Amino acid sequence: RGSIEWVHLRCLRHWSKCRLGFGDDPTGSFSYAPLQCELCHAMLPTCGKSSFKEGRIPFIEFPNAQPPFIVLEHLGDGDHTARRCHILSLAESPKSIGRSHHSHLRTVDASVSRCHAWIRFEEGRFFVEDNNSRFG
Repeated sequence: RGSIEWVHLRCLRHWSKCRLGFGDDPTGSFSYAPLQCELCHAMLPTCGKSSFKEGRIPFIEFPNAQPPFIVLEHLGDGDHTARRCHILSLAESPKSIGRSHHSHLRTVDASVSRCHAWIRFEEGRFFVEDNNSRFG
């Protein structure tokens, strides 16, 4: 049990937004991984109770992704702490996948090129297009 028993909900939401790295993408694209306590590394809950309101209150305010969007889940190596979801809005433009810092969906896998592929939405269908990368 930690030493902080009471926290302002606004402060907790601000901390979680910064910790998760939710940017100010106008289309609402973002990545999410469950948060861990920085002291004991236990998984943090996503909702809690309030003495002022009935029901459960979410601690994290997720961005609203503009449709059409795609949800991709990275399962890691079987460790639940490595799980991550990527929500990519294709409302304004295709999104790139690769190792580059400029990629919309970044990976550190050495078999993936810096600009490996593009995901786009066209005429009601999603397409993944290889960027003539080495490993296809």
